[in-house]
Amino acid sequence: MGKAIATYNEQAVTYEVNGEQVSLDFPFVRQYIVRGRADYVTDAELMMFLHTCKAAKLNPLIGGEVHLIKYSKDEAAQIVVGKYAYLKRAYENPAYCGKKDGIVVQRGNEIICKEGTCLYPNESLIGGWCRVSVQRNGVVTEEYKEVALSEYNKGQASWKSKPATMISKVAISQAIRDAFPEQYEGIYSEEEMV
Repeated sequence: MGKAIATYNEQAVTYEVNGEQVSLDFPFVRQYIVRGRADYVTDAELMMFLHTCKAAKLNPLIGGEVHLIKYSKDEAAQIVVGKYAYLKRAYENPAYCGKKDGIVVQRGNEIICKEGTCLYPNESLIGGWCRVSVQRNGVVTEEYKEVALSEYNKGQASWKSKPATMISKVAISQAIRDAFPEQYEGIYSEEEMV
């Protein structure tokens, strides 16, 4: 009996997120959480996903918060966190002092970092940027990220119709991860996955 309980515990986790109990196990994650090919996901990757969710207090039952993605047997599964999960955590962190973000455009011969994601007819989109302010030990510092559209644009779905929004999300995710590495080490936003 002890062995059966140990096996069950190895393939399931229960933890609390914002006052709600989350229980996940291998079959549930395979059936409802995996994007791509669930049959390609290994037990080791499932275990890593379960324990990453528990350690980072991520709730895959909230739409868009975290996914496990795998499309090929030859590549490792990716744990992907939604932009709003990043922002929610940042807002709840007492060290967070705010952010500014936008896109990098070329207007004639001039390169401009502008706030927002509205691309004007006379502009070419080059990338995205984000500046996150954090206070530690009484000192406010900034984490700044600027990312190139050419590195992330997959030319699919939202990248075709909303490239400015998508590249801005990449910059935001990276800046927040750098500002709070203890909360986001080893986890990436979906927009960052190339």
